[in-house]
Amino acid sequence: MPALSRANAFLTKYMVFSACFIGGSIANGQDFIKPYVGTIYSINSNFFKVSDTAEAVSITGSNDKGEEVLQLYAGLDGEVPMSRQALEYGLRVTNNTHDSFDQLDNTGHEAYLNLDWRAGQTFSGDLGIKSKKSLTLFTETQSMTKDMRTVQEIYFKGTHRFHPDWYASGGLASVDISHNERERLSRDENRVWVEVLYASNANTRVGFVTSHAQGDYDETQLVGTSAIDNGYKSNNYSAIIYWEGSAKSALTARIGITNRKHDDLDDRDYNGSAWHLKYNWNATAKTKVDFSLWRDIGDYEEVLGFVKETGASIEPRLDYSPKLSFRMKLKFLEKRFEGDAETDVSNSSVREDSDVRITLKTVYKMTPKVHTFISYDNSERDSTQDISDYTSDIWRLGAELRF
Repeated sequence: MPALSRANAFLTKYMVFSACFIGGSIANGQDFIKPYVGTIYSINSNFFKVSDTAEAVSITGSNDKGEEVLQLYAGLDGEVPMSRQALEYGLRVTNNTHDSFDQLDNTGHEAYLNLDWRAGQTFSGDLGIKSKKSLTLFTETQSMTKDMRTVQEIYFKGTHRFHPDWYASGGLASVDISHNERERLSRDENRVWVEVLYASNANTRVGFVTSHAQGDYDETQLVGTSAIDNGYKSNNYSAIIYWEGSAKSALTARIGITNRKHDDLDDRDYNGSAWHLKYNWNATAKTKVDFSLWRDIGDYEEVLGFVKETGASIEPRLDYSPKLSFRMKLKFLEKRFEGDAETDVSNSSVREDSDVRITLKTVYKMTPKVHTFISYDNSERDSTQDISDYTSDIWRLGAELRF
């Protein structure tokens, strides 16, 4: 995409300049770099998310569905004040070593550079770039394929307070998603959104938000003897409410419609209600609980198209002491694959899944710079396609040192 290439070239120079600025600041005795290193060891009972032992044998040649992964990472992040602006940055490089399937060993990264800008007393926003490279999941595609997924995003966000009680926000982004093995999933997407809010005296903001996206896949799909373009346009129009009931509670509600049209295969078009509700409750000084309910369409990294989902989650957290905290997340999902380009959506038996996932995590801060954790993750999927059923358990043990 020419626009993305030009923006990448500009921001590459921007990053080089910023690195020189940071280096000069450090040379002058100012420390804006916060480096860290860490490791995570995980034991996964069903690494390829297979339904049974027979499927595991067909994929790996072994009836053992489990895998152990050692992750080593190093990174740095920081913030450089620039008058009223602030330059925020981060870089993390991760090496993953697999015990049984060493052909999947890989090195990935996460990086970002963000300018938190201000203009006068009423304009503010962000300008930045993000990049992430990681191994594609095996939740939908059970094959021993080392498919590295790279996501690059350039974005701009701005807010203007044009009246003491009125705000207008907006933004745009250009995203490039590439897969080195599953090229059919590679695509470009351009997004734009606008939000207008009115703030009342009762800790309430109400308004309207609209977002638009256009996606283009790098490859066409062959259906019979015809080449099908999976490109799409997606629009959402919603009313939005932010309400702070008290110092201990807050509610965010967004209710509207989502419309998605495809360049080809009209039977995958979608037009329906979309809503998101989130309630944050600080029950005590040490206990917090987040509740979420939603219904919308979602893009999954292994699905060519979209999935309609309805979900709910609850996330309690207990900060037992400054050093010790406990977290839990319980998540329910109902998914319908009516927007999957690789599914015959004209068939009444379109795949439907019910997912349940529970995560338990304990974090212990041995010192202000040494953090450790242990977590357990259980996932269970019940699908109308028996081959898509699975259950998995993942144990993780990690430690991080910040300098």
